[in-house]
Amino acid sequence: MIARVLADPQLLGFRLASVIDAAGTTFRFRSIVERRDGTMLEFFDAGEIDADGRIATLLVFAGPLADVTV
Repeated sequence: MIARVLADPQLLGFRLASVIDAAGTTFRFRSIVERRDGTMLEFFDAGEIDADGRIATLLVFAGPLADVTV
């Protein structure tokens, strides 16, 4: 999936839209993909780090986070 995104000729770049929040073996951050046509796609990523310090699980959610009231 990452290779497909990076091969997209419309990809201009990406940037972090938040700090990387990490605690224990989990992390999360927001990012924005910028496209050549001026559009931007927002993502929320979260994951888990294994005992060797490598990313073991990566969850990627497309679209801005919604405010949810319980």
